[in-house]
Amino acid sequence: MNKPNQGEDIILRVHGEIIAALLHPSSPDGKALRLAFGPRVLFRLKDGIAAEERERRIPEESDKVAQYFDAAGGYTTTSWDSSRDSGEKAAEQTVEALTTIRKMIGDKKQIICTFWVANQPEERKPGPAEYPTADQIRMICEAAFRLGIRHLDMYGCRIGDYVIRREDMAQRVPPAPAPYKLTDQFSQKFLWDRPQIHEELAEYLRSLNPK
Repeated sequence: MNKPNQGEDIILRVHGEIIAALLHPSSPDGKALRLAFGPRVLFRLKDGIAAEERERRIPEESDKVAQYFDAAGGYTTTSWDSSRDSGEKAAEQTVEALTTIRKMIGDKKQIICTFWVANQPEERKPGPAEYPTADQIRMICEAAFRLGIRHLDMYGCRIGDYVIRREDMAQRVPPAPAPYKLTDQFSQKFLWDRPQIHEELAEYLRSLNPK
């Protein structure tokens, strides 16, 4: 797919919409899914692509909205693999996102750079995640710093499983108004549970203190 992040952000968005529809069978999408699951998913995917295209456009009056805030947030998700330029691609995506936001809000506002520090393609694979490495996280940080960013937010430190199997629905989704039950944590996929990169990443982050 010729989209940023190989279209994974679109897939995640549509995935969430489908899950929401399954949890609310009386909704229009919920009813449609019971009649024709495949066509409805395809329809939502096309709708997700169109929505992503709309959001990539710079609003004409974004500067008027930004004037009421001290800072704006820039959020990116990406995926990594064993290719040698995987880290460079993630850094380039960060530059693209931050440059777009800078055009939207002008030069005087600060930007908080939020980026996902987990590798979605590895979430369901057995064993600990291999990516991102501490060096790949560093490359995103450095790309942001070169653009004058001074506020970084590494998102996805600890995440609970967001997928519910059909056989678990009755247990996980009690009748209203009872609260949803907590899901289990992903194991060794997110930053809090990847000790193999903690020391190297901590050393890099501490080196930033004098800057």
